[in-house]
Amino acid sequence: MIELGQAYLLLGPERGNKQDFLLKLKAQVKKEHPELEESRYYPFETSMKEAINFLSTGALFSEAKWVEIPQAETIHKDDAALLGGFLRRLPQDCLVFLLSDGFGRDLSAALTKAIPPGRTKKFYELRETEKKDWIKKFFQQAGMELEEGADAAILALVENETGELKRECEQLVRALSVPEKPDAPAEGAKRRITPGDVEEFLYHSREENIFTLFDRVLRRDLAGTLEVCRKLMLAQDQDPDKILGGLVWQFRRLLDLIAAMAQGSSFDEACQKAGVWQGRMKDSYRIGAGNYGLAEMEALMSLLAKTFRNLRQSRTEIHSVLLDRFFIRVLEPVKKAPSPSAED
Repeated sequence: MIELGQAYLLLGPERGNKQDFLLKLKAQVKKEHPELEESRYYPFETSMKEAINFLSTGALFSEAKWVEIPQAETIHKDDAALLGGFLRRLPQDCLVFLLSDGFGRDLSAALTKAIPPGRTKKFYELRETEKKDWIKKFFQQAGMELEEGADAAILALVENETGELKRECEQLVRALSVPEKPDAPAEGAKRRITPGDVEEFLYHSREENIFTLFDRVLRRDLAGTLEVCRKLMLAQDQDPDKILGGLVWQFRRLLDLIAAMAQGSSFDEACQKAGVWQGRMKDSYRIGAGNYGLAEMEALMSLLAKTFRNLRQSRTEIHSVLLDRFFIRVLEPVKKAPSPSAED
């Protein structure tokens, strides 16, 4: 049983497993303390003084307090010193969890030194085979089977993190659990999922997603691209690094398609080689193949890698600016290809 009066540091990009860990831990604590008082503090919204005041004040109607502080790497230096000192003498009715997608290098030393190594846990991203196994198991439990290539189509949306992967798979199950014909019985719902089913759903679901964003990019629609990007960041709490990561696989596929056409393949043959399956999706890629040249795509991939490095080396506050600059360099109406030096 976890003891109260402790602070924990949960590191790494695998938010889904991190959240599962917290939920199981919270369930254990609530067995002993059913009236657990919970709170969450985001460093960009509130000062850590507010969190300290909450933890320091005795509760009238609860036996214990549970506090989560996401994005701990963004805690200001002065706040980190204040919070680190407090965590060393944490009240005995409190549990505090500092969360970060990194592995501690970008955290203030005042925080890392306040939490012993034994109370630090790292959540690494799943390997490609593990992600595919996770997807297969998820759909098996839902009574569905994936055809070859369907898992790759799903992973194009979510590269690393099982929390978001679970949300998208749940939406896909709900969409495909509806009988294919209105008057068909429930057992008429689709049970074998093709890559085309996945991409039809991801491209044309009501909510904006990484596929609808890429559709704007294929059309060289700068205003539409920036608008969808804003919606993803605001409505779905997507960070720029994750958005860019979701585009990598699709940019690579577009590059493969254009390279195949440059070597003499027809558009349909190039689609088959690049793994572009679904009809409406092929229409979008046909537009993209007409809007981008091979040399431009090769330069774009270099710019993409450069932007990734800049995101990981820059302050969180300017990430959205870097992402905007990337799209502007890619989509601005000029003839020359984007230069990797543009993001220096």
